[in-house]
Amino acid sequence: MVCGVACPQRVSCLEYQKRILNDDYVIVNKDISVEQIQEYCSEGKNIIWDDLNLYPEVREVRLSLIPDDYHKTAVYVKPTDKDLEDPDMKVKMMQFVCPSEFENFQCIMRYQSPQ
Repeated sequence: MVCGVACPQRVSCLEYQKRILNDDYVIVNKDISVEQIQEYCSEGKNIIWDDLNLYPEVREVRLSLIPDDYHKTAVYVKPTDKDLEDPDMKVKMMQFVCPSEFENFQCIMRYQSPQ
């Protein structure tokens, strides 16, 4: 699950996750139906949940749709200091709650874009 505010690093993170999975994945977001998610899971597809996923409550509901035998990883993104010069970006970042182990993730990573 990719988590964080919309920023250039988020795009970079998503592209990196796609490369790791060697084009063997599906992208899921709030527009995908529960039935479609269940179908992907029954087919054993790798799932990248790409939505802002800003709050623990939202992430918890989304994770509940994924079977227990899936490895659930949160990758969160923080904007650069330059991005945070934008007041709107700063407010969005202040609203973001970093993922935690209490949300049933097996792994939590912060994405650092390559320099």
